[in-house]
Amino acid sequence: MRNLCNLISSSENWLVNQVIHYAKAHNFTKYSSTLSEAWRMSIVNLSDTIISALQNNDNSLELDPDENYVLDPIAAYGITQAKKHRVRGISLGMFLGLFKYYRQSYLDLVKIEKFEQELSEFYCLFISRIFDRIEIGVCLEWAKENEINDYVAGLQNNNRIITNEKNKYLTICESLPNPTILLDENNQIDYMNHSASVFLNSSHNPGANYYNFKHAQAQVPWLIEELNTFTNGHEQELFFEKRINVSDGTHYYEIKMKKMLDISGKFNGTVISMNDITERIKAYINRFAVSAEGPLNLSNLFKEADNNMYREKLYHSQSSRSAIVKTLMKALEARDYITEGHADRLQTLVSSMASFIGLPEQKIIDLRLFAQFHDIGKVGIPDRILFKAGPLTAEEFTEMQRHCEIGYRIAKSAPDLNYVADWILNHHEWWDGQGYPLGLQGEEIPLECRILAITDAYDAMTSHRPYRKAMLHEEALQELKKCANIQFDPQLVQAFIKVIEERP
Repeated sequence: MRNLCNLISSSENWLVNQVIHYAKAHNFTKYSSTLSEAWRMSIVNLSDTIISALQNNDNSLELDPDENYVLDPIAAYGITQAKKHRVRGISLGMFLGLFKYYRQSYLDLVKIEKFEQELSEFYCLFISRIFDRIEIGVCLEWAKENEINDYVAGLQNNNRIITNEKNKYLTICESLPNPTILLDENNQIDYMNHSASVFLNSSHNPGANYYNFKHAQAQVPWLIEELNTFTNGHEQELFFEKRINVSDGTHYYEIKMKKMLDISGKFNGTVISMNDITERIKAYINRFAVSAEGPLNLSNLFKEADNNMYREKLYHSQSSRSAIVKTLMKALEARDYITEGHADRLQTLVSSMASFIGLPEQKIIDLRLFAQFHDIGKVGIPDRILFKAGPLTAEEFTEMQRHCEIGYRIAKSAPDLNYVADWILNHHEWWDGQGYPLGLQGEEIPLECRILAITDAYDAMTSHRPYRKAMLHEEALQELKKCANIQFDPQLVQAFIKVIEERP
């Protein structure tokens, strides 16, 4: 059974994609979660149950008419799933219908592996019996008739939890400083936060627009042209600048539109966020009005402001960082995903190294920002993996590696971090090509990532951790030398050693 266990544990991504393929093909995505991570979690839990059954049973799991399935650990998984999905309003037929395609996905996995025919048939039979037992557990739980009161109480409790979750996220949205508007698929306003209400002179009371829906044409007529073009096109997001006349004069805004798509690609509406950049524009008008030859071109002036100042302003505390990015960073710090002082020390180290090798000031600003946000993707990694005291299993390490891709997606979705997204994706690549996620090698790896890899490793080694003491400075440098030409750029290692040795 070891080969089958290894196959299942190493094929998580394939199984997720196969189940989603069947769900889309047979219209189950209409009622299921729109988040791919929810599908992944269901595969992880189901695979754990199957692997446990394979490890504990060498013979076929044939069914017996006298067996008490309530005591069967495999059927127990089905009982748990039935309780969870019944409370959510899922019918037995709907659950079993989709579960048949989970079964088919695991059988497909065995068949494409091309085992010997007899072994393949045995594995398929074994997996089918595991699914049979899970489905028996589901049916046993669903058929209970003496738990109506508990069922109703559970529904009421879950409704309260859902309401509290909704209120929590509404509170977060209300706290965002930038106007934010949610439109449905018909461009009807579903929700606008307090900043948007004040901006549109709709109400100065937070929450006043929760149930007072209007069409975008009535509330934001100056955005209709861009909105119609965007919703009728193929792009998933649009980022542009616009001059708007409001009650206290002319303002300039960065506006981002992003389509809300479920996992099947169905369009559910649009998110509009706005960032007031009037003061930045005025500052550049004052700066260039003295030196400009001929009439000022406002469009070119805006581009100049954006290209030369935005990154520098983003780094400093007075900058108008994306509220979403701010929230994520606070969440990371609060949960200790970012070790205290690590980001600050890392910014100092990358600055020193960049100056030593002669990088320009703008590149140093970029590097400092990259150092601050490179691990932002860890917000999407489960606590059980992030905070595990011992070594990670192969499956856990694969999950941990995903923080690069998660961070890349976060950075791509936030205009403030868009230009460091590729660096975030590649910051765990190795000089010899054995890193992840793309297996880049040598100078294929961006210089910024090679610098960060060395400085990050040095700070990690020389900092105290709950599970180990900090290395001595000399020991850390020796470790960097040992890993030159393997994990690190050898020339940059030598440069970094000189930087450290020359520090006062």
